[in-house]
Amino acid sequence: MLDDVKPSRELATIIGTRAGDGYTYIIEKEHKYVVGLKCKDADYALEFARCLEVVTGSKPYIGKQKDGLYVVEGYSKTLYELLKKPLDIKKLRYYIEYNVETMTCFLRAFFDSEGHVDNRRGEIRVLNTDLKTLNYVKELLLELNIQVTGPHLNIKRGTPIYNRMKGKTYYRNKDVYYLYIQADSRGRFAELIGFTIKRKMERLMKAL
Repeated sequence: MLDDVKPSRELATIIGTRAGDGYTYIIEKEHKYVVGLKCKDADYALEFARCLEVVTGSKPYIGKQKDGLYVVEGYSKTLYELLKKPLDIKKLRYYIEYNVETMTCFLRAFFDSEGHVDNRRGEIRVLNTDLKTLNYVKELLLELNIQVTGPHLNIKRGTPIYNRMKGKTYYRNKDVYYLYIQADSRGRFAELIGFTIKRKMERLMKAL
């Protein structure tokens, strides 16, 4: 039952991950309801696994694919119902905005998934195809007094993308938008939110 789900830092992290690189699906033959993440950073994978264990009360599956991506999957019908597509931000606001800590955990996980720090300019951007999600993220950032602009169009639908590993060209089926953290708010972003992913956090601190 959704009524049994309580707001927490861990749940906010799972929601933020789901809004980014996370996913849900059902294994119908086994009656399993999956909430998962694929990512290339071990520190992010382990933190997501920890949060899943706290929220679901059972250890998630953790593995590594041949392409180097880590896979973390937990099993919970309740969590699946909360996070299945399409993601219902209106329903999730209570868990995200429960307090400042849950807000920052949601944002940190979303930036872990979708955020980028430019090596040369130190710019912080976060990208997504879902305008509703980006506008909500912007709302939370402004509430935390982190100045942000956007969403701006980053990549148009139909743009070709070449996958070197597979040797194939794909085409974007959705427009990609981004938010931009203003330069004078980078320090506050680092202090309040930052990244779980060490390489991104190091890049951010170097930029500051």
